[in-house]
Amino acid sequence: MKPFSFRLQRILEYRELVEQWARDAFLEARGAKIEAEQVLQALDCRRSALLCEELQELEDGKALEPNLNTLDEDQRQHQAVCELLVQEESSCREKWLEKKREMEALQTLRAREHAEWMREVNREEQKSGAESAARRKAS
Repeated sequence: MKPFSFRLQRILEYRELVEQWARDAFLEARGAKIEAEQVLQALDCRRSALLCEELQELEDGKALEPNLNTLDEDQRQHQAVCELLVQEESSCREKWLEKKREMEALQTLRAREHAEWMREVNREEQKSGAESAARRKAS
């Protein structure tokens, strides 16, 4: 009997590749979001450190205000970036899960076809075994 051959093997391989690309895009988006959140956290730590410093003179307080304003603006900008990256991560995750479902559907089909092929192989073996036994008995 001929060896098992899945008729949609090339499509399955392509879907596996597309699923891998989608997973990589999701992981990249997740990494970018995490990096942006770390920058936001560092800005928050810097702001807290500036507020905790003791002011020796009035001039120190006047110099602190522009620094805080700059940090506040940086935080607003990074917060907007983080929100966009969260949306991008979510979008990439949905695409990845869709591609994964498509790939798994073909893998399930392949498994069913392989199981049917194995049943056919077993039937052929049983049939040939029964024929051999009948020939031996007849001899």
